[in-house]
Amino acid sequence: MLNPARYAAALKGQLPPNARRLVQVGWHDATLAAAYKHTYPANVWQVVVRDAELAAQARRYCDLVHQANPDTAGPAFFAHLDMTDAWIFDQTLFDSANPVALLGRIRQVIQADASLYIVLPNLPVWPHSGASLEHGPDAVRSMLQQAKFRAGHPLLLPTDNAAEAGPLLLKSMPC
Repeated sequence: MLNPARYAAALKGQLPPNARRLVQVGWHDATLAAAYKHTYPANVWQVVVRDAELAAQARRYCDLVHQANPDTAGPAFFAHLDMTDAWIFDQTLFDSANPVALLGRIRQVIQADASLYIVLPNLPVWPHSGASLEHGPDAVRSMLQQAKFRAGHPLLLPTDNAAEAGPLLLKSMPC
Protein backbone atom coordinates (compact mmCIF):
# COMPACT_ATOMS: atom_id res chain seq x y z
CA MET A 1 0.00 0.00 0.00
CA LEU A 2 1.21 3.46 -0.85
CA ASN A 3 1.62 5.71 2.19
CA PRO A 4 0.88 9.25 0.88
CA ALA A 5 3.24 11.01 3.31
CA ARG A 6 6.14 8.62 2.65
CA TYR A 7 5.53 8.78 -1.08
CA ALA A 8 5.39 12.59 -1.05
CA ALA A 9 8.59 12.79 1.00
CA ALA A 10 10.43 10.50 -1.44
CA LEU A 11 9.18 12.42 -4.48
CA LYS A 12 9.85 15.80 -2.84
CA GLY A 13 13.42 14.66 -2.24
CA GLN A 14 13.90 14.30 -6.00
CA LEU A 15 12.52 17.74 -6.89
CA PRO A 16 14.90 20.67 -7.16
CA PRO A 17 15.53 22.27 -3.77
CA ASN A 18 14.06 25.71 -3.28
CA ALA A 19 12.51 25.89 -6.75
CA ARG A 20 10.75 29.16 -7.48
CA ARG A 21 7.96 27.80 -9.66
CA LEU A 22 6.60 24.27 -10.00
CA VAL A 23 3.75 23.13 -12.24
CA GLN A 24 1.88 19.93 -11.49
CA VAL A 25 -0.09 18.62 -14.45
CA GLY A 26 -3.12 16.79 -13.07
CA TRP A 27 -4.15 16.49 -9.43
CA HIS A 28 -4.85 13.63 -7.03
CA ASP A 29 -4.33 15.12 -3.59
CA ALA A 30 -2.42 17.81 -1.72
CA THR A 31 0.24 15.65 -0.09
CA LEU A 32 3.11 16.51 -2.43
CA ALA A 33 2.29 20.23 -2.73
CA ALA A 34 1.90 20.56 1.05
CA ALA A 35 5.16 18.72 1.77
CA TYR A 36 7.14 20.84 -0.68
CA LYS A 37 5.61 24.13 0.48
CA HIS A 38 6.31 23.19 4.11
CA THR A 39 10.03 22.82 3.33
CA TYR A 40 10.30 25.60 0.73
CA PRO A 41 7.53 28.13 1.50
CA ALA A 42 8.68 30.77 -1.01
CA ASN A 43 7.81 28.70 -4.09
CA VAL A 44 4.81 29.15 -6.36
CA TRP A 45 3.05 25.79 -6.80
CA GLN A 46 0.70 25.72 -9.77
CA VAL A 47 -1.66 23.01 -10.94
CA VAL A 48 -3.18 22.43 -14.37
CA VAL A 49 -6.33 20.34 -14.07
CA ARG A 50 -9.37 19.73 -16.30
CA ASP A 51 -11.97 18.82 -13.71
CA ALA A 52 -13.79 21.60 -11.80
CA GLU A 53 -14.10 19.55 -8.61
CA LEU A 54 -10.39 18.70 -8.58
CA ALA A 55 -9.58 22.34 -9.34
CA ALA A 56 -11.61 23.41 -6.29
CA GLN A 57 -9.71 20.93 -4.10
CA ALA A 58 -6.35 22.10 -5.45
CA ARG A 59 -7.16 25.78 -4.80
CA ARG A 60 -6.96 25.16 -1.05
CA TYR A 61 -3.33 24.01 -1.30
CA CYS A 62 -1.80 25.63 -4.37
CA ASP A 63 -0.84 29.17 -5.23
CA LEU A 64 -2.40 29.06 -8.70
CA VAL A 65 -4.83 26.61 -10.27
CA HIS A 66 -5.43 26.60 -14.01
CA GLN A 67 -8.63 24.79 -14.85
CA ALA A 68 -7.70 23.91 -18.41
CA ASN A 69 -7.23 20.93 -20.65
CA PRO A 70 -3.47 20.78 -21.30
CA ASP A 71 -4.14 18.81 -24.49
CA THR A 72 -6.03 21.71 -26.05
CA ALA A 73 -4.41 24.71 -24.36
CA GLY A 74 -2.72 26.98 -26.86
CA PRO A 75 0.83 28.30 -27.07
CA ALA A 76 -0.01 31.40 -24.99
CA PHE A 77 -1.04 29.20 -22.06
CA PHE A 78 2.28 27.35 -22.08
CA ALA A 79 4.28 30.54 -22.76
CA HIS A 80 3.19 32.06 -19.45
CA LEU A 81 4.65 29.00 -17.69
CA ASP A 82 8.07 29.38 -19.31
CA MET A 83 9.97 30.19 -16.10
CA THR A 84 8.93 26.94 -14.41
CA ASP A 85 11.73 25.07 -12.62
CA ALA A 86 9.95 21.71 -12.48
CA TRP A 87 7.05 20.17 -14.38
CA ILE A 88 5.46 17.25 -12.50
CA PHE A 89 3.24 14.48 -13.84
CA ASP A 90 2.33 12.58 -10.65
CA GLN A 91 0.85 9.46 -12.26
CA THR A 92 -1.06 11.69 -14.69
CA LEU A 93 0.88 11.60 -18.00
CA PHE A 94 -1.52 9.10 -19.54
CA ASP A 95 -4.54 11.22 -18.66
CA SER A 96 -3.47 13.07 -21.81
CA ALA A 97 -5.02 12.06 -25.12
CA ASN A 98 -1.63 12.63 -26.78
CA PRO A 99 1.25 12.53 -24.28
CA VAL A 100 3.94 13.09 -26.93
CA ALA A 101 2.26 16.26 -28.22
CA LEU A 102 1.78 17.53 -24.65
CA LEU A 103 5.44 16.87 -23.82
CA GLY A 104 6.36 18.67 -27.05
CA ARG A 105 4.41 21.77 -26.02
CA ILE A 106 6.17 21.78 -22.66
CA ARG A 107 9.52 21.32 -24.42
CA GLN A 108 8.88 24.49 -26.45
CA VAL A 109 8.79 26.60 -23.26
CA ILE A 110 10.89 24.75 -20.69
CA GLN A 111 14.15 26.38 -19.63
CA ALA A 112 17.44 24.57 -20.27
CA ASP A 113 18.03 24.05 -16.53
CA ALA A 114 14.46 22.98 -15.69
CA SER A 115 13.34 19.40 -15.12
CA LEU A 116 10.38 17.22 -15.99
CA TYR A 117 9.28 14.57 -13.48
CA ILE A 118 7.03 11.71 -14.56
CA VAL A 119 5.74 9.21 -12.00
CA LEU A 120 4.44 5.95 -13.43
CA PRO A 121 2.27 3.79 -11.16
CA ASN A 122 3.48 0.34 -10.05
CA LEU A 123 5.38 -0.39 -13.24
CA PRO A 124 7.92 -2.94 -12.00
CA VAL A 125 5.20 -5.61 -11.87
CA TRP A 126 3.90 -5.00 -15.39
CA PRO A 127 6.23 -7.33 -17.30
CA HIS A 128 5.24 -10.19 -14.98
CA SER A 129 1.50 -9.51 -14.90
CA GLY A 130 0.81 -9.68 -18.62
CA ALA A 131 -0.30 -6.02 -18.58
CA SER A 132 0.29 -3.85 -21.62
CA LEU A 133 3.67 -2.14 -21.74
CA GLU A 134 2.44 0.74 -23.92
CA HIS A 135 2.68 2.95 -20.81
CA GLY A 136 5.81 1.27 -19.45
CA PRO A 137 9.17 2.92 -18.78
CA ASP A 138 10.64 2.09 -22.20
CA ALA A 139 7.60 3.55 -23.97
CA VAL A 140 7.79 6.71 -21.85
CA ARG A 141 11.52 7.07 -22.55
CA SER A 142 10.72 6.84 -26.26
CA MET A 143 8.02 9.51 -25.90
CA LEU A 144 10.47 11.75 -24.07
CA GLN A 145 13.06 11.32 -26.83
CA GLN A 146 10.44 12.17 -29.47
CA ALA A 147 9.64 15.36 -27.54
CA LYS A 148 13.37 16.27 -27.28
CA PHE A 149 13.91 15.34 -23.62
CA ARG A 150 16.73 13.27 -22.15
CA ALA A 151 15.48 10.81 -19.51
CA GLY A 152 17.61 9.76 -16.56
CA HIS A 153 17.56 6.37 -14.91
CA PRO A 154 14.23 5.37 -13.36
CA LEU A 155 13.93 5.49 -9.59
CA LEU A 156 11.62 3.19 -7.66
CA LEU A 157 9.65 5.15 -5.05
CA PRO A 158 8.99 3.39 -1.71
CA THR A 159 5.83 1.70 -0.48
CA ASP A 160 4.95 0.39 2.98
CA ASN A 161 4.98 -3.21 1.74
CA ALA A 162 8.36 -4.49 0.52
CA ALA A 163 6.62 -7.13 -1.61
CA GLU A 164 4.53 -4.51 -3.42
CA ALA A 165 5.93 -2.70 -6.41
CA GLY A 166 6.05 1.05 -5.98
CA PRO A 167 5.68 3.86 -8.47
CA LEU A 168 8.56 4.59 -10.80
CA LEU A 169 9.98 8.11 -11.26
CA LEU A 170 11.59 9.27 -14.50
CA LYS A 171 13.41 12.61 -14.28
CA SER A 172 14.06 14.28 -17.62
CA MET A 173 15.87 17.34 -18.88
CA PRO A 174 15.58 19.17 -22.20
CA CYS A 175 18.04 18.03 -24.88
